[in-house]
Amino acid sequence: MKIRMALIFLVLFVASVFVVFYLKDYFFIRTHVDQSGKQNLTSLKVIEVLNDNSVELYDYQGKALDRDIMARLVNEKEVTKVFHFWASWCDPCAIELPELISYAKKINEGLSLESALKASKGDSGASNRPRDQSVSIKDDASEKSRVQIYLISIDSEADGLHKFAKIFPEINSKNFIQVWDKNNLLSNRYGVDKLPMTIFVFPSGKLEIHEGVVNWKKLSL
Repeated sequence: MKIRMALIFLVLFVASVFVVFYLKDYFFIRTHVDQSGKQNLTSLKVIEVLNDNSVELYDYQGKALDRDIMARLVNEKEVTKVFHFWASWCDPCAIELPELISYAKKINEGLSLESALKASKGDSGASNRPRDQSVSIKDDASEKSRVQIYLISIDSEADGLHKFAKIFPEINSKNFIQVWDKNNLLSNRYGVDKLPMTIFVFPSGKLEIHEGVVNWKKLSL
């Protein structure tokens, strides 16, 4: 009996591995969002929505994001922007995340909040001040970033988000720009009807939308 159960478990495990790594393009969870916004999405529209102050955005601690700094980031021209939508209740998102974390570590890109403030205010003494470790757009990342990864949670409650962060503390690292779309205003405007969903905006103006789990190991940006 024990041997039979072990074999069943092995078969299920192999099947799950097959689903994740060979059917990635079809591995996602549907949301209740109208997809018409996604169908009309352009790179310009993506930036316009992020510049719209009526779209409330927060960090993972529930603090409203500084929209001036967000505007400075999203309006950078020579940067590839990656907008990755996920939720703590999305199993495919949890399975994909380790690969995304490894990818983010590899490129080690981002932009510090302190550097953005210094650049926007011309504050040469900012580097001597203690850093606020609670902010989301943070710390010590290169000012010459070529890739920005926006890790956008659509969780409606903080509990799930915080529990998920305990399992994957790397999501709070300098390698990501953390955005909590707790009212789903951003995801609704983008027509995010599947999770995970990743929007790539390239410096050329080209836009790509990937529904389902991305193969981050083979991605080259």
